[in-house]
Amino acid sequence: MVPPRDLGKRTNLTAIKTLYRWAHNLILFRPIAWTLIFINLVGTVLGFVYWYGVQIRATPLLFVPFVPDSPLSTLFFPISLLLIMAGRRYPRFFAFAAFGLIKYGLWTVWAWIVFWTHGGGPTIESIAMTITHLGMAGEGLFLLSYAGLDVAGALLIGGWFLLNDWVDYGLGYHPRVLPQMPVSWMGAEGFLSTIVLSALYLSRARGVAQRVLPWAGPDDLEQE
Repeated sequence: MVPPRDLGKRTNLTAIKTLYRWAHNLILFRPIAWTLIFINLVGTVLGFVYWYGVQIRATPLLFVPFVPDSPLSTLFFPISLLLIMAGRRYPRFFAFAAFGLIKYGLWTVWAWIVFWTHGGGPTIESIAMTITHLGMAGEGLFLLSYAGLDVAGALLIGGWFLLNDWVDYGLGYHPRVLPQMPVSWMGAEGFLSTIVLSALYLSRARGVAQRVLPWAGPDDLEQE
């Protein structure tokens, strides 16, 4: 007989897997997939031009790759989704893309929460960016069902994002923030998210055939 506590855990895990499978299949529904590709490409262009345009032009060329964090991440998603739709599998690339989407999606959500709690009122921009960047994090979770990597790959990905954090907050090339967003708070979230995601990747680094998500084993999700 299964103990009630273990039964509850199994029930919760089954619910999570069911919800994940439903969301996964929804994203792969062709009209939804093409809509997401379009939205991400538009978001990428707006991010480069509107939020990072001035900063990119003022940044030395050596550090430019470290500046447009969110737009680069949103660019990697449509590339990844097109590859998946074409039946191509690049587990390490998907792992890299998922890391950036989750990290910078949650970073932006945190930025606006800090903004609201430090005297900034809710605005159309803050609400819209919060919703869209929550979507970014969700896209990252989707890609984790196709991500796989070994220890070396996990260390390389974690090392790259730690380097990015150091350039952002050690050298001062962090994303543009509003006065209500203390840079120290944003930097702390940035480093913490990198450490947590790197630890997750290392704990799941069992080769490219092993998916990163603990509830998404090789046979859990149908690959088209």
